[in-house]
Amino acid sequence: CSYDCKGCEHTKECFNKVESDFTFDDGEEFINIEYKVAKKLSVKGVNNMSGSELLVFNVLKHWDRELNRELNIDDIVKHLTYKNKCRLSLKTIREVLKTLEDKGFIIKNKGVRKLGIKDSYTINPIRCDIDKTFDISYFPTLICIYGVITPSELKLYHYMRYKHDLMVKDNKAQGNIFRINQDELAKDLMLDKSSISRSIKKLLEAKILEIWDIKKNEKGFDYYTYRLVK
Repeated sequence: CSYDCKGCEHTKECFNKVESDFTFDDGEEFINIEYKVAKKLSVKGVNNMSGSELLVFNVLKHWDRELNRELNIDDIVKHLTYKNKCRLSLKTIREVLKTLEDKGFIIKNKGVRKLGIKDSYTINPIRCDIDKTFDISYFPTLICIYGVITPSELKLYHYMRYKHDLMVKDNKAQGNIFRINQDELAKDLMLDKSSISRSIKKLLEAKILEIWDIKKNEKGFDYYTYRLVK
C-alpha cells in the first residue's frame, strides 16, 4: 500500500491504494503496444483486430526485434509452433498476414521466387508519443501458442491491459488493480457476457489474472476488481 492506510475503515473498498505491481520474471520479454493498435481490438467492422491477428502481430513484433530481421512465413510458423503443433493452420496464417498488411499493421517485402527467397514481413512502425503505448509481457502470447488460452482470450487480456493503462494515466487506477463490469467488456468487444465470463475463467486458470474483489453497484450489477498479473 502506498499510503498510510493502517486502521482506515475504508481500506477494503479503497481503489486508491497500490496492491502490487505487475509480476515479471528476471529476463522476461516484453512487447510495446501502441494505443492505435489496442483501439482496434474494440472497433466495429473490417478494421477490428481479431485474436488470431493479434497473435501473429505479437509474434512478428517480438521476433522482429529479437532477430533484427524480417520474418518469412517459415519463421512465423516456427514461432507459432509448440511440441510440433502450430497454433494456427498455414491457411489461417496466410489469411492473417494478408489482412494485417491490408490494415497497415505490417509490411510485406516481396521475395524472389527464382532465387528461392520467400516474401518476408515486418511491423509497420507507428509514430506516437511514448505515453500512448504500454508494455506487456510476452508471456500471455507464449501461453496462447502453447494452447493454454485461445487467441480470443489473448485479445481480451490485451484489451483489459489497455483499458487499465488508460485508467492509470488518467489517475483513476494504480498498480495492477483493475475494476470493470463484465457487461462493459462485452459491449466494448461486441461479445455476449457469457463469452466474456468463460474467457475470464480461462485467464484466471492460466494465472495471468486474479479476482481481487467483487461488489455490486447501485443498479445491482457486479463490478469485478481484478489483479492483472502480466
